[in-house]
Amino acid sequence: MLTRSIRLDAERRPADANHFRRALEKALARTAAKPVRRRKSRGAGEQTPFEVETKLFLRRYQKSLGLAYDCFRCGGPISEAMTFCPWCRSKENSLIEVTKYPLVCPECERGVRPEWTSCPWCFRGHLQGSGKKPRVDPRAERSCARRGCHGELRTFMRYCPVCKERPRRPWSHPDLPDRCQQCRWPVNRLFWRFCPWCGRGTGRPTGPGAKRRPSR
Repeated sequence: MLTRSIRLDAERRPADANHFRRALEKALARTAAKPVRRRKSRGAGEQTPFEVETKLFLRRYQKSLGLAYDCFRCGGPISEAMTFCPWCRSKENSLIEVTKYPLVCPECERGVRPEWTSCPWCFRGHLQGSGKKPRVDPRAERSCARRGCHGELRTFMRYCPVCKERPRRPWSHPDLPDRCQQCRWPVNRLFWRFCPWCGRGTGRPTGPGAKRRPSR
């Protein structure tokens, strides 16, 4: 951003100070919201109750749920498919610099493929696409239900990456035994405080390490 502001070509410089300030604030906010890749945990004697809890969750579900990142706000494990952090409900995690996909959706800042014409993670993401037919995805769990569309969906994709059609059935996952009361997508109430798909509370107390209330 600073390099752009001192370009000799006036057309490529910010129009005025206000434009420069807004662009700089946006860039700083995006950098601050960047989650980090999985890191090694500290010694057992230094761990907080929340760290112990998330470490246990990772040990059980890291591979099956693709928990490759830490939330920038609370440090809880998240995956690229999650719209909200299930630990603190943050929606500000940007994956621009850490995604394993080759490109990034400009709206939700999560990874996409060059041949996709729609972002499978957010509603507003519409992409130009490379014009090539999407290749067969070995990790796809469903085919698009729209007639004539050859799009494939990985688990927890909200839209078809080719035609933007929504999945007609809520997703299921063997490691997420519960259902969100609002969106009906799978959650884990034993650990998660919020639904990572719609942001609704799961009914669990929100404090790190908090215990469930006894049922009556």
